[in-house]
Amino acid sequence: MFNQNVHKMFDYRKTQELTCMIFLCILFAGCNDKKTSGEGNLSNEGLTEVYIDMDNDEDALPFDSLFELASVVKLETTDDNLVGDIFDILPLRDKIVVEDMEISQSVTVYDMNGKYLNRIGTFGQGPEEYSFLEYVSADSTAGIVRISDIGGQKVMSFDENGKFLNSIPMPFFAYRCEPLTDDVVVSHLDEGIALDGKPRLVISDLQKNVRYSGFPTDLHGDYNLVSLHALRRYGDKVFFVPAYREQDTIYQVTPNGVLPYYYLNIKRNGNIKEEDKNNVDKFNEKLESLSAYFIGDFIELKGYAIFGLSEPRSSWQRFAVYSKAKKKCYYCTGNYFDGRLRFALNPRFPYRDDVFVTYAQAIEVMKFKDEIYRLCKKEDADALFDGLTEDSNPVLLFYRVKI
Repeated sequence: MFNQNVHKMFDYRKTQELTCMIFLCILFAGCNDKKTSGEGNLSNEGLTEVYIDMDNDEDALPFDSLFELASVVKLETTDDNLVGDIFDILPLRDKIVVEDMEISQSVTVYDMNGKYLNRIGTFGQGPEEYSFLEYVSADSTAGIVRISDIGGQKVMSFDENGKFLNSIPMPFFAYRCEPLTDDVVVSHLDEGIALDGKPRLVISDLQKNVRYSGFPTDLHGDYNLVSLHALRRYGDKVFFVPAYREQDTIYQVTPNGVLPYYYLNIKRNGNIKEEDKNNVDKFNEKLESLSAYFIGDFIELKGYAIFGLSEPRSSWQRFAVYSKAKKKCYYCTGNYFDGRLRFALNPRFPYRDDVFVTYAQAIEVMKFKDEIYRLCKKEDADALFDGLTEDSNPVLLFYRVKI
C-alpha cells in the first residue's frame, strides 16, 4: 500500500514540476550563495541505536499483546463535511484535526466524539486561503494549526476555531515549511522536483540567511522512493526522514542544524550498492532481496517509537515497536483476537502519550462487519456499526501501546 501511495503522490505532483523548476533554479541559486553548513552540524550526541531483527520470533507478539483499543471516533458526516482520503491526523488540545489533501482538499476539526466543529482555512487564491494543500502541523498546547501553502509560498497560522492569525513567507520554494522559532524555519524541498545536487533540507531565517543546508538530491530517472512524511512535527520536536537512498537514520531538526536521533540497525541480507541507486529497476530489485528495510514512516510516542518496515513476500506492512525503557524492539505476528485491532496494521499518526491513531474508510469497516461481530463483544460491535454506512466519513481508531 505504501508504494502505491508513493506513485500516487508522484502523479499528483507531476503537473507541478514544470512550473516549479524556474522558481527552484532562482531560489536555490540564491541559497547556495549564502552560508551553508551541510555536514558541520551533525553530531551523534543523543543518538539512539535501535536494533531490528524481523526474524526474532521470541519478541513477535499478536496485535492484542502490543496494543489495546483506547477509543473509536466516527467522524460526523454532513453535506458540508465530507472527508475522502485522510493524509494526516493531528491532536489539538481536546480536539482532532483531519487533513484530506486530495479529495476535499480540506482541513477539518472535530471534538473527541467525532462532532464536526469547523474548517481551518479554505481553498483559493486569497491571502487567507491555500492554493496547494500538503503539509499541516499543529501546536496542540497553544491551539494553533499551520498550513504550508506551496502555491502562495506562505505558512499560515489559524487558531483552533479556524480564525486566521498570521502568515509568514516561505524563504525558499518548498513543499513543507515548519517554524522552529519566531524567525527561523526549516524548508523541505521534495525529492520529486528537486534539482540534481541541490539541498533538500534548508534551515534559514525569513530573510533567506541560511544556517544549515544538506541532504542533496541524487534523483535520477523517473522517480525516487521517498517518505510521504519526510518532515514532521511531533510535540515540541521536528524530525526529518531522508529518502530510501539514505535510509536507516532519522534526524531531529534544530534552529542551527540537524542531529541524528535514531539509527536503525536492521538485520538484513546485504546492502544496496551505490551504482544500483541510479537505476530504478535495480534499486527495487535489490530492495526486494533484503530481509527488511525502513520505509520512512515512523511515529514518536512518550515511551515508544514505531518504525514502518517492508519485508519481501509479506502480505502486510510490517513494523517494529521500540520500547525506550527496555531498549528493545517488539514485532507483530499479524494475528489478533479483537476484530477491531485489524485496523492497527499501519500505525502512522501519534496522538498523545503512548496512544496513536489510525483510520479506516467506512466501506472498509463495513466489509469486515461479520468478522468484527465474531471476534468482539456484541455491545462493542454494536457501538462501532451504529449509524455507520458505506457512505459515512472515515472512522478513527485510537490504540494504546501496552508492552
